[in-house]
Amino acid sequence: MDINIYKLLLKVSSNGDSHENNSLAKIILSRDFYNQESKMPELFVLLEIDRQKSENAKDAAVLLDRIEIKIIERLQKIYNSISSRKSFQTDNLSENLLELILKSLNSEILFCLEECNLAYLKKAINIFIGILEPAILKNEIKFYFHFSCCNNVEAFLFFPQNDKYKIMDIKQGESDDSADENKIFTNITSGQLDNNSYLAICNKNLIDHVIIDKLKQIIISMEEKEAVKYLKNILSEADTESEFISIFISLSKEEKKSRLSPENSIEKLMITERNTEKFLTPSILPDFKNNFKNFALFIKKAASGIYRKILRYRGKILKLQISGQKTEKNLSEYKNRTLHKVKTFRQAADKLKTCGRKFIDYVLRAIGLVADAGRKVILASFGKVASIVKRIIKMSFLTKAIALVFILAILFFWKGTEWLKNTRIKEAREIVYNEALVELEKKFNSLEADLIYDNFEKASLTLREIDNIMETTLAANIVEYREKYEELSAKISDYKKEVNKIAEIKNIKLITPELDDCNISNIALNNKNLFLADAANNKIVEFETQKNTTETWNAEEKLENFLYYSKSKNGITAYEKEKNKVYEIVGAKIKEIKAIVNGGIKDVKKYADSVYVLDAQNNQIYVYRYARRESWIKDSQIEIKNAIGMAIDGNVFVLHENGEVSKFFKGHKEQFSLPEIEPPLNAPSKFFTDSDVKNLYILDPPNNRILQFKKDCDNSKCSLLAQYTSEKFTELRDFSVDEASRVIYVLNGQEIFKFEI
Repeated sequence: MDINIYKLLLKVSSNGDSHENNSLAKIILSRDFYNQESKMPELFVLLEIDRQKSENAKDAAVLLDRIEIKIIERLQKIYNSISSRKSFQTDNLSENLLELILKSLNSEILFCLEECNLAYLKKAINIFIGILEPAILKNEIKFYFHFSCCNNVEAFLFFPQNDKYKIMDIKQGESDDSADENKIFTNITSGQLDNNSYLAICNKNLIDHVIIDKLKQIIISMEEKEAVKYLKNILSEADTESEFISIFISLSKEEKKSRLSPENSIEKLMITERNTEKFLTPSILPDFKNNFKNFALFIKKAASGIYRKILRYRGKILKLQISGQKTEKNLSEYKNRTLHKVKTFRQAADKLKTCGRKFIDYVLRAIGLVADAGRKVILASFGKVASIVKRIIKMSFLTKAIALVFILAILFFWKGTEWLKNTRIKEAREIVYNEALVELEKKFNSLEADLIYDNFEKASLTLREIDNIMETTLAANIVEYREKYEELSAKISDYKKEVNKIAEIKNIKLITPELDDCNISNIALNNKNLFLADAANNKIVEFETQKNTTETWNAEEKLENFLYYSKSKNGITAYEKEKNKVYEIVGAKIKEIKAIVNGGIKDVKKYADSVYVLDAQNNQIYVYRYARRESWIKDSQIEIKNAIGMAIDGNVFVLHENGEVSKFFKGHKEQFSLPEIEPPLNAPSKFFTDSDVKNLYILDPPNNRILQFKKDCDNSKCSLLAQYTSEKFTELRDFSVDEASRVIYVLNGQEIFKFEI
């Protein structure tokens, strides 16, 4: 029975640094200064001076050190006194021991306060003292638990009940203030704890930052050391100056196996499998010797038995001959008849052999597939087989019996060896399989903890480790494991959707208007109305989505591309590719804005009173402002030749054909990148944002999805918000976003869909 104790002691400063120096908190464990082999009860102390209630941090630090020294001295003195006795009362040992300690500390802590002239800090001292002692009651493992505390300390018990862990606030009902001004500790709470329970004693700061349900999930799903490390990483990100202190106690019959790290989990499984193969190879040789020895004895016994039966049979014949039941003449006639039968049988066999040779030769000649030399070889082989059969026939009965038994013994031995090898391989596979299941269960628990704290980056790495285990260990082609493999695959698929933020659209509506002879190539949204471009027929359709009405007019120019922008309140822009012209569509009028001289135009946007032209061929973004053209990108080293689109919200975002997004401000490139996603973004077609939109949207036709990213990030890498997919997305061509109404319009083939985000 083990009591595993781990402590967390962390101070987070206002500048974001985390350390354990200058902390006004201490953790004292009896195991740190006393031999555990003496089987003395396990005692632990959490000591903190509330920094907010103390006027002077230096005074608080001095008092903390004095109290710590007093506690350690008193513990050592009492422990040594009890252990030095030759016999002492073992009944209620832990409770009596705690009473002695508390009685001494009541007077000594008050003395420290008076001696240091720091009586005002009495309400700032937070102390929890507990003692644990394992015992076996009615063949069940129990733990005697006694504790006392003062002021603001939190204590929780996580215990198993009906295959789930429940939470109990063991400090509930105790008064936060001492009832007696002359005492620090006023009462003792006692109870019994079951095996496989967990205790968490911590200060109020920790519970303010980590809710108790999440704390329970972390402690029961992770190893204690990993849980402490994980909590330190989380708490170190606190934005205020805080101190976190906690003691985690695991009560178990035996210590849990350490979690395999991501780096060596697969390696350990492979080593196990290789060791199993090494184990199989040499084990066959001694089994072969033993089996061969057993079979040899069996053959010897069988042959001896048959020989003895033949001797008895021949003895009976001799007795018959001696008794006169067969005369010499009768025996001679019997012998002649037997020889005649044998001769006749041999003649028939020779004729059968000759006929067989002729038949085979005839067949081979008829089909013409074998040359003369080949036929001779086949006929010679037939002759050898026939001669072997003839020799077998001539063998005595005893020889035939021994040969048959020997052949059967060889067959049985061969099959037995093969069965033994297959059994060993199956057992080895079971070992590796079970280890893999245990490792997967740990990974799933770690994944759950990551998702609780929205740590999607770590969750993604955990999913890759799970995939590696599934691919290398749990083969789908093994029949007995197929059902479990499919079950785990379905579970992993659900986790991947959650980690990769895949949102399957359920309430998607078809809103395509009834249009005659119209081939929609692009859509753009302005003032709640959709503008549909029919570049092939030079038509523009204004579709009022709320009233479901349309208005169509012919365009003088072939409008290749619709480009919506929000800064201009006039309407939308369109780019005519063949003549390199930009038009502005206001109502039913189309007005040319600026002629574009350069070729290789990939995108055009109007922002405020300027027109931005993405010229990938010349590796430049040109700005047309008041009949003047300016080269907007200042750095000649910037590469945008593979750019396919552009969006402007004050910054300029450029979408590259490989899925990367670059961000520019005042002509200079800034640190910005999209996160890695699954499946990867390799061939996007369009994207959208503007100054009235908080997010960045990308259309990904190969994967039938629309991606939503957060563009305003604290660091240089923005985060993925959602991947919108639907079974209706089969031929994505264009989209438009109304983020204020939380609606996205999608052009799929010649159908227009609408869904809420």
